[in-house]
Amino acid sequence: MTFYRTYSSKIELVEQVLFILTEQGIAKYHQIMSADEPFDQRIKAMIETKKRDVEIFGEELIKDIYLSDNEQLKAIVEKYRSQSLQILIDDLRKAQKDGWVRPELKPEFMLKMLNVIYLKMTDPVFTALFKDMKEATEELTNFFFYGILSQRSQ
Repeated sequence: MTFYRTYSSKIELVEQVLFILTEQGIAKYHQIMSADEPFDQRIKAMIETKKRDVEIFGEELIKDIYLSDNEQLKAIVEKYRSQSLQILIDDLRKAQKDGWVRPELKPEFMLKMLNVIYLKMTDPVFTALFKDMKEATEELTNFFFYGILSQRSQ
């Protein structure tokens, strides 16, 4: 009964949880990105944070959210994902100007590749290549970030 006094539906509860998780994730991201460390070290810290997040939230919750057929839930996930991607792209543009990210890469290309990576995480054939979602997330994250860094970073 308490549940229905607070939330009108399960989707409303999930939206509130995703809002909180997104806000916490963005706060962690800003904390990492504002650290007084070289960009490549901040990227390593982000990758470690992402791995821990997958462990904390658990594979089943991640699959339930990202593989849901519910259109409302898909829209909510997309809203928060788009918000997070824009913040990341803005920081990648800055890193590009500072020489940490390959200058020839268009930010729009990087955004498209992040979308491809997202689709891979929702592809059961792809995720079956890995022992779990944590390993798949780590592999794709490393693939993306270490592919965009300039020679200065390596």
